Amino acid sequence: MYCPIINWSTKYNKRKATISFIFLVTACGSKASLYEDNVIIINSSSNNAKQQLQQALCSGMSNTSQTCTDNTPKTIKINGVIDFTNADGKSFKKGCVYSNNQCADTQGQEQILDVQYYCKGKSLFNINTNIAGQKPLLIGSNKTIIGIGKYSGIKGTGLLLRGVKNITIKNINITDINEQVIWGGDAITVDNSSNILIDHNYIARIGRQFVVTGWGSARNVVISNNNFDGKTGYGHYCDNRHYWNFLFLGANQTITLKQNWIHNTSGRAPELGQSNSVSGLGLVHILNNLYQSNYYMGVRTNNKVLAFVEANDFDNINSLKGNFKPIFKESDNDLIFAPYADNIAQANTYCNSKIGRSCVANIYSNYSPSDAFELNSNALSMKYDIEIKQFIGKAKPISVDSVKSFVLKNAGPQ
Repeated sequence: MYCPIINWSTKYNKRKATISFIFLVTACGSKASLYEDNVIIINSSSNNAKQQLQQALCSGMSNTSQTCTDNTPKTIKINGVIDFTNADGKSFKKGCVYSNNQCADTQGQEQILDVQYYCKGKSLFNINTNIAGQKPLLIGSNKTIIGIGKYSGIKGTGLLLRGVKNITIKNINITDINEQVIWGGDAITVDNSSNILIDHNYIARIGRQFVVTGWGSARNVVISNNNFDGKTGYGHYCDNRHYWNFLFLGANQTITLKQNWIHNTSGRAPELGQSNSVSGLGLVHILNNLYQSNYYMGVRTNNKVLAFVEANDFDNINSLKGNFKPIFKESDNDLIFAPYADNIAQANTYCNSKIGRSCVANIYSNYSPSDAFELNSNALSMKYDIEIKQFIGKAKPISVDSVKSFVLKNAGPQ
């Protein structure tokens, strides 16, 4: 049974300045708790802060599977920014310019390493990258990572969750991972992992994805109240917007993307899919997010993943180019369920019977809704009735008219 996380709380000891409990409250009404009497505070000013953080996150690794074997419950509090940018030196690898229409140097050319087919037919040259960006920090199961204040976190590298469960990443900044170079590193990777909460973080200036899942499963993943800042000097379309934002490819993934500020992007917000060898259906619930100053592509849909998109504010009046599709479909078979004002009555004939509540229309500006919002009745297939009702029906979206003010006030570290 899948139960998305909808709330959490902490028990804080002011005298000891420690967090002793983390509660994950699921939409199914159950409560899972991790007893956290092992609290580690890491100050960025420490001479060996990087080593301390690596050890706290993962004190043991399997050499065969490249997964962390440290399952000890810990709460790891980061004070200040720990900079990994130059921790492992630099490397020179072949690559090419990948910006659309070969942006002029003065506009900041986006580069890509020579991986797969991306540089086919293009001129190759040596690209300088910081090695740390491609060596994310492994995290073991039962870990809570919390930043102290608004400006704590890590710089120059990301986090890798592989084969783990019960992870909370909260109130941290993850920034500046080989910003100009695609394949230069991801901020957060979730692969074959479950029960993940990514909440109240700030992520910016990343070479590739803000969050990526797959090809292994990504179950019970909640991404909430984050500030995903796509502003960059190296936009794919020469417009200072980041294209490579979210790539959700986990097998049979169940992901909730809610109450985030997603701004200054030009693609993959998110892009959905999974391997053709996977027989099951992925479920991604996208609700109460604020999209601002976006271009080209919002949610890129797929026929293997249900995209249930409701109560989002696509506010793109100030988009410089004004050409943005909130829903970008690959085919007419894509599993899209995205209501807006003109089809909300039709949508609720399905919602009330399939998920046990009314769904909430999205609101939009600066584009034609007929090009974006669709209701594919196959998206709410009888085959997946039980899981869809548990996954989506128990969620309680806030009023779409309140999304903008709520998100701008709450997104990011507090």
